[in-house]
Amino acid sequence: MSDIQLRFGRDVIVVDGDGDTLLAREGIPCDECPLLFNILDPELIVGVHERYVLAGAQALTTNSLGGTRERLAAFGLEDRVVELNRAAVRLAKAAHPEHVLAAVGPCGLRLDPLNEESLEAAASQYAEQIGALAAEQPDAILIESMTDLPDALCALRAAQSLCELPVIVSCVFDAQGHVGADTTDFEAVITSLEETGADVIGIEGALSFQQLLALVRRAAQTTPLPLFVRPDADTSPTLLVGTNVSSVAAADGFVDVALALRQAGVQFIGSGCGTTPAFTGAIYATVGGTEVMRKLP
Repeated sequence: MSDIQLRFGRDVIVVDGDGDTLLAREGIPCDECPLLFNILDPELIVGVHERYVLAGAQALTTNSLGGTRERLAAFGLEDRVVELNRAAVRLAKAAHPEHVLAAVGPCGLRLDPLNEESLEAAASQYAEQIGALAAEQPDAILIESMTDLPDALCALRAAQSLCELPVIVSCVFDAQGHVGADTTDFEAVITSLEETGADVIGIEGALSFQQLLALVRRAAQTTPLPLFVRPDADTSPTLLVGTNVSSVAAADGFVDVALALRQAGVQFIGSGCGTTPAFTGAIYATVGGTEVMRKLP
């Protein structure tokens, strides 16, 4: 059992925010492959990680999202899967966080769950990336930004077959709790992830905070597993007080976000797209070191 599992159900773990926002501020074009900078400019990547650690992040996510062979092929980097992904874990560790979460996203293939060849192709993509990440011994595998439930389950099974690390699976939901075009009931999705072996379940999406919080509460009633949530910067905390104002959330607004998520039982609390270490600092100052409100059985 990794050290991070010993904390499940005990204390809130503050997760980092959006590394791509900081890379963009350093002048990295959005059409460049972020993983390539694990090799071209490792000091830059370590510097991003260090800024989040200094702000209070206890768990860092590796710069490896989009690190499958299919996704890297768009940049002509398909033969560097192992090199780029292993470097991502090493660089996160170099910032000396308490925990490193090895990030895996959609593999880039269109998955047909009724077609065995399609499933095998996706599994091969995930196995290659996760195998490389696991070789550097992160604390957990983070499967995130998943917009298709069968794809998420495929990635989860690949992780289980390759290592004994805990696996966090985070899907993108709409306001009704659907993943992508699938109309499967929200509670059924959560149950499917739990029954397939996820150790932590994440909830993300282009949602107002009221919508996100409603899904979090439903998840907490459906599964005893720890919950993982990183709201985007444009999640409006003003909706917490019942107004109709919609604006880009300032970092200070994440004080209310962090408090509400902890109250709803979330253990892993971070910030998503468009956020910076200032958001992490607000979260850590608010809930860092506090106990999880929802105890595991």
